[in-house]
Amino acid sequence: MIRSKNISLNNAIEGVSASARRKAFRHKLPVAISENGKTILVYPDGSRKPFTKQALQALKHARA
Repeated sequence: MIRSKNISLNNAIEGVSASARRKAFRHKLPVAISENGKTILVYPDGSRKPFTKQALQALKHARA
Protein backbone atom coordinates (compact mmCIF):
# COMPACT_ATOMS: atom_id res chain seq x y z
CA MET A 1 0.00 0.00 0.00
CA ILE A 2 1.37 3.41 -0.97
CA ARG A 3 0.96 5.83 1.94
CA SER A 4 2.20 8.99 0.25
CA LYS A 5 0.72 10.36 -2.94
CA ASN A 6 4.14 11.79 -3.84
CA ILE A 7 5.63 8.34 -4.43
CA SER A 8 5.44 7.35 -8.08
CA LEU A 9 4.33 3.89 -9.11
CA ASN A 10 7.80 3.17 -10.52
CA ASN A 11 9.44 4.05 -7.20
CA ALA A 12 6.99 1.80 -5.35
CA ILE A 13 7.68 -1.10 -7.72
CA GLU A 14 11.44 -0.62 -7.36
CA GLY A 15 11.12 -0.73 -3.57
CA VAL A 16 9.09 -3.93 -3.65
CA SER A 17 11.53 -5.45 -6.14
CA ALA A 18 14.53 -4.67 -3.94
CA SER A 19 12.78 -6.06 -0.88
CA ALA A 20 11.83 -9.29 -2.67
CA ARG A 21 15.39 -9.68 -4.00
CA ARG A 22 16.88 -9.29 -0.52
CA LYS A 23 14.46 -11.82 0.94
CA ALA A 24 15.12 -14.38 -1.81
CA PHE A 25 18.90 -13.96 -1.58
CA ARG A 26 18.75 -14.25 2.22
CA HIS A 27 17.17 -17.68 1.70
CA LYS A 28 19.74 -18.55 -0.99
CA LEU A 29 17.11 -18.51 -3.77
CA PRO A 30 17.35 -16.89 -7.19
CA VAL A 31 15.06 -14.15 -8.44
CA ALA A 32 13.45 -14.25 -11.87
CA ILE A 33 13.79 -11.23 -14.13
CA SER A 34 12.79 -10.53 -17.70
CA GLU A 35 15.65 -9.62 -19.99
CA ASN A 36 15.21 -9.13 -23.73
CA GLY A 37 11.94 -11.05 -23.64
CA LYS A 38 13.44 -14.06 -21.82
CA THR A 39 13.12 -15.10 -18.19
CA ILE A 40 16.47 -15.24 -16.43
CA LEU A 41 17.24 -16.55 -12.94
CA VAL A 42 19.68 -14.36 -11.02
CA TYR A 43 21.38 -16.16 -8.14
CA PRO A 44 22.75 -14.60 -4.94
CA ASP A 45 26.34 -15.04 -6.18
CA GLY A 46 25.51 -12.93 -9.26
CA SER A 47 25.40 -15.79 -11.74
CA ARG A 48 22.59 -15.83 -14.29
CA LYS A 49 20.91 -18.79 -15.94
CA PRO A 50 17.98 -19.08 -18.33
CA PHE A 51 14.75 -20.24 -16.72
CA THR A 52 14.13 -23.80 -17.93
CA LYS A 53 12.33 -26.88 -16.67
CA GLN A 54 15.69 -28.27 -15.59
CA ALA A 55 16.45 -25.13 -13.57
CA LEU A 56 13.06 -25.38 -11.88
CA GLN A 57 13.63 -29.05 -11.04
CA ALA A 58 17.07 -28.25 -9.62
CA LEU A 59 15.51 -25.61 -7.34
CA LYS A 60 12.85 -28.04 -6.16
CA HIS A 61 15.48 -30.69 -5.33
CA ALA A 62 17.73 -28.17 -3.60
CA ARG A 63 14.88 -27.08 -1.30
CA ALA A 64 13.83 -30.66 -0.44
